[in-house]
Amino acid sequence: MDTVPVCFVQNVIRTMVWLNLPPIKQLKQLTKLTSYFGSYASFYDENAVIRMAFVKNGRIEHFIYDEEGESYKPIEEVKRRYVTSMAFEFCGEEEGDPEVDTAALADVLRQVGGKPPLALTLETTRLSENVLHFLLTCNTIELWLDVTVEGAASTLLSKLIAKGRLVFCGASEGELNEETSQALLDLLDQDQFQYLKIGCYRTARRVLDHWKSAKAKVGRYIDVTVRPGDSPEFVKELLSSRAEVTSREEKLAIYSKLPYLSDVSASLYEWKSFHNRRRVYFNYYPNLDSTSLISFGAI
Repeated sequence: MDTVPVCFVQNVIRTMVWLNLPPIKQLKQLTKLTSYFGSYASFYDENAVIRMAFVKNGRIEHFIYDEEGESYKPIEEVKRRYVTSMAFEFCGEEEGDPEVDTAALADVLRQVGGKPPLALTLETTRLSENVLHFLLTCNTIELWLDVTVEGAASTLLSKLIAKGRLVFCGASEGELNEETSQALLDLLDQDQFQYLKIGCYRTARRVLDHWKSAKAKVGRYIDVTVRPGDSPEFVKELLSSRAEVTSREEKLAIYSKLPYLSDVSASLYEWKSFHNRRRVYFNYYPNLDSTSLISFGAI
């Protein structure tokens, strides 16, 4: 099971939306594919609930995702055995650094058992020192910054990058300063890291230029959000030099190396003029009225 990326399982599920079934029942349908997915579905059926601690202005509320993945249930309705990972979300509008009962948050993690993988979302740049210290002791593998990368958000990002545990990271709120841009570039070359989502065109350009280097690690991904009305130079370049991949065999070969691009609802393109040392593939999700998205992968 360790040899198959979870993202591949997720993409298989995505192709089965037509079944009109909740995710767990969709997973059970995978028993028709292979015995591997059958055993995975059985495991997921008993363990697939994600527990969430929502922290707003210092107040902690506990929820879980229900089987449909769209709504929440109070944590009191959850049996311990269902919890396999944690999600913390911090937001707030109060002045100053709101006090958070970190002992209560630590107790949440103890109830889950061990050091569960943590997905952390920040919607505030203000966190007290004790909260920052607590978060740095957690097994954080995902960090999503829905704010400008400054203050506590910047501190947390740099320290988590230094720990070398992040697998997924998002900093999609506009342009980034030089220090943050370089830190994210370094993050892409860490062995465990897989996926970066950004809204900074300058950083996106730096990543693409870095991929041309023989030292750059392949099999990494970046999602770049393009704001309405914007037309970054690198987007003009790739759109003028794109070639759609239509061969099923070629697609499967690419997906085996870049599974995050295996979205059957989107066309797969190669950036033909990118570089003779690297091949870059991408999905493009244009939207004239709101944010567009381009997903890149390099092999």
